[in-house]
Amino acid sequence: YVQGLPKIDDVLLKWLAEYTKHHPWRFVFLENVDMSWNFSENRDRCNFTFALPNPAHMIDSTADLQTPHIAEVRPSHVCDYDETLIPSLERCRRPTELRPHF
Repeated sequence: YVQGLPKIDDVLLKWLAEYTKHHPWRFVFLENVDMSWNFSENRDRCNFTFALPNPAHMIDSTADLQTPHIAEVRPSHVCDYDETLIPSLERCRRPTELRPHF
């Protein structure tokens, strides 16, 4: 029984699927875990009888991607960077000064 995990990695979900395949008398219950963005081949072994509606099924247009409910769970490649780690524009113009960043 797993609680407090907002999302599950595909590797862990695949491992759980393989584990329960080899031990069919055992099961893993994931409470409130969003698996809508996991690979379908990992989700096909899951039973969603008691699950909340899949957010991916609520998307009809690109505008729906910006709704708070979808944007909150949608994978994103946007992340915050420490400003001290980003070289200045002037330093970028002089490639020899970029060596300390690598």
